[in-house]
Amino acid sequence: MGMITMNLQQARNLKIGAIYVLKGTYEKVRLLNIWPCEGVWVENAQGEGYGKTIPFGQLLYANDTEVKNFLEAL
Repeated sequence: MGMITMNLQQARNLKIGAIYVLKGTYEKVRLLNIWPCEGVWVENAQGEGYGKTIPFGQLLYANDTEVKNFLEAL
């Protein structure tokens, strides 16, 4: 029986369209826009959250399973 570990690395070198995880809530989101010196716009699989600025430090890298789950929820 394997142990599931969470990758809690803060995301750097962000890419628009990539899937990330929000720190604290662990919600999976897609990166939509980057606002220099301000933050990013993201949305979840249901299309919620667009237009709300999220600080850069709140994005964590998503692992393969989290990306797959996000895409299946579309």
